[in-house]
Amino acid sequence: MNKAVKETLVWFFLGKSKNKFLRLLTGIMDLFVVYFVLVWFIPGIFFRNSYKLGNITFKCAGYEKYDGGAGEAEFHQACDEAMEAISHSELYNADTKISVLFCPGHAAYKLLVCNPLDTSIGLKRSLTPFNVIVVNKTSFKEMSAFGGAKANNERQLTSLLSHETTHVFSHKSGLANTFTPAWKEEGICEYMAADSSYPVQEGWRHFLAGETVKSHSYDYFLYRVAVTYLHDVEGLSFADIVADKRKQQEVLDSARRHVQESGKVLF
Repeated sequence: MNKAVKETLVWFFLGKSKNKFLRLLTGIMDLFVVYFVLVWFIPGIFFRNSYKLGNITFKCAGYEKYDGGAGEAEFHQACDEAMEAISHSELYNADTKISVLFCPGHAAYKLLVCNPLDTSIGLKRSLTPFNVIVVNKTSFKEMSAFGGAKANNERQLTSLLSHETTHVFSHKSGLANTFTPAWKEEGICEYMAADSSYPVQEGWRHFLAGETVKSHSYDYFLYRVAVTYLHDVEGLSFADIVADKRKQQEVLDSARRHVQESGKVLF
């Protein structure tokens, strides 16, 4: 390493101050800057195994870190099944490139999403110009991902990735934007996922009884109920659902009456 490069690195990480504490503080701050640049703009460098299918690249951090040593075959099979589900979505856009990062554990997930309190099963990163989906602790053998919540913390990879890629496709198409109510956007994603992290039978029991459940997972179940009712019963397109002026509670009340009168749940 030549002298100029060495001096530049020392200045960047330690600063020019003669005060040791300030030099240390500068170094720590600079390390955080490097950390945020890496995880927000090039997080894929932490994942050494890649599998590209069409417009989606799946990455994992070494097969031995998953399921006590899952192999390449399990990784590829999980990706194949997920891609099969994604490509059949009516919102699928083959021109939109997406990177999916499978984390081997909760700690890695929290580091990548820059949130030590995040207990979600997966998310689509929205603060970067790239379409990156980060999946929490993953089991390729079980085809599942696990969040850090105490309950309802497991979801099949196919439904999770159908949900998260729908976020990407809906924003890319202009169907949803920053101002779209959460219950509509998340409800459309849950509809396309055709699955819930909240137990379906239990969800219907609470919903039909008009009970209040303090659960983030149950909230998503309600989003799915509302969008499914509007789409399958009233026949509204997704664009019509986004444009509809009714509040979520009004739609849920209509959905409850429909189910009670017909005697059949929506899913």
